[in-house]
Amino acid sequence: MMLGLLDSLDPLGLPEESLIDALTPYLSDEAEKRLPRRVYAALRGAIRDLRLRPGQTVLEREVAAALGLSRTPVREALVLLEADHLVRLIPRKGFAVTPVEVEEMRHIYEVVEGLEGVAVALAADRITREGLADLDDAMRWQLAALEADDLVGWAEADETFHRLLLQASGNPHLERLMASYADHLHRARLYTLPLRPKPVRSAAEHRALVEAIRARTGRAARELHVTHWQRARAEILDVLAAIDRAAEARLAHEERAAVRRRRRRRRPAPALEARP
Repeated sequence: MMLGLLDSLDPLGLPEESLIDALTPYLSDEAEKRLPRRVYAALRGAIRDLRLRPGQTVLEREVAAALGLSRTPVREALVLLEADHLVRLIPRKGFAVTPVEVEEMRHIYEVVEGLEGVAVALAADRITREGLADLDDAMRWQLAALEADDLVGWAEADETFHRLLLQASGNPHLERLMASYADHLHRARLYTLPLRPKPVRSAAEHRALVEAIRARTGRAARELHVTHWQRARAEILDVLAAIDRAAEARLAHEERAAVRRRRRRRRPAPALEARP
């Protein structure tokens, strides 16, 4: 069962693609003249959207060749990505994309649940008419994506919804703190979506949350937010744990198969009978 689960998890069904194809969609910011920042933006975009998959290893020279650059700006970009905990540098080689891990995401959720809970309570006092209209638009986007079975579109709408909640708080420090976790949350959301129930409940919970904010009831909004985050967190962490168990089962299966192959190679061939 677990082996089948892992085999079916090609997140979002994305096809295998070349490195340049993975990076090109994120190279459009011509206004950014600093090469390391442009490389950083391209790699970060590909990592957060799973075009570069969790655990994937890439050589530094491959990135430089794909982008037509020297290795210096690539190296500088990788140092920034390591500071964001999106890659692990491999000395004199390149990098590995950080896996989406259960314990790491558990720690992140413990932080962001509290931060966004404060933002929701503040939003109930401070949100403007335009802010409410933006939240309504984001929810309509979510519903349209659900009706079209567009999981990627839903994830984008969901991220927009939560970003708008932060903006509605009127506290730029909260926005900056949450921005440091946004890529990790986005990756976990995308990575687990194919194996989670269709997010119909999330859409209903968002609607109830917005109505509480519209009614200026901060305590109720915060309680609804806590319930929503706890359920969503449990779903995502359960799926990540299942993927880990499947990976362990696959590794054990491969190790047993390797042992059997080695034993067959060591087995002496049967002696030929001498003819009379």
